[in-house]
Amino acid sequence: MDTVVDLTINNQDFSKDTDDGFGAAVSLGDVNGDGYDDIIIGCYSCEAGGAPEGSGQVFIVEGGASMDNIVDVTIVNQDTADDAGDGFGDVLTTGDVNGDGFDDVIIGCPFCEAIAGDSRGQVFVIEGGASLPATISNGNADVTIPNQDTVDDAGDNFGEVVTAGDVNGDGYDDVIVG
Repeated sequence: MDTVVDLTINNQDFSKDTDDGFGAAVSLGDVNGDGYDDIIIGCYSCEAGGAPEGSGQVFIVEGGASMDNIVDVTIVNQDTADDAGDGFGDVLTTGDVNGDGFDDVIIGCPFCEAIAGDSRGQVFVIEGGASLPATISNGNADVTIPNQDTVDDAGDNFGEVVTAGDVNGDGYDDVIVG
């Protein structure tokens, strides 16, 4: 192993913000099933066009024998409460939760709201596949896991920690949320 950097991926939010949190969370997983791990990068304060400033995004750079530093898939936070600071992409991991052979992207959003003004947190699962669209909205997530706390209080930070693993031995990765 040498000490030469093989690849640099720059912040994809070009809105001139200096504190986007690009790279605060990074994970690897073969999301497209080509045999190479893909790089999944969280940016908890990036925003897509039309989204509130600081709503968060996740970027996927597909791996390969001679990979580039171009983002292949962008997952945007389209939280309908129209507020910033959700923390979407602050925490992420991968795991094959549906057993189809593709790693799925699991995104924690500790301040996302299922109902406007209720920042209890949610987790989103975007299923991997051979060809993902260039842009995916968390509003179209394959699975949304809301905070099950029935007390109407904000600040639970559900989704502040996420991981995946086959804890019950059934051949499917399970989503574990803290």
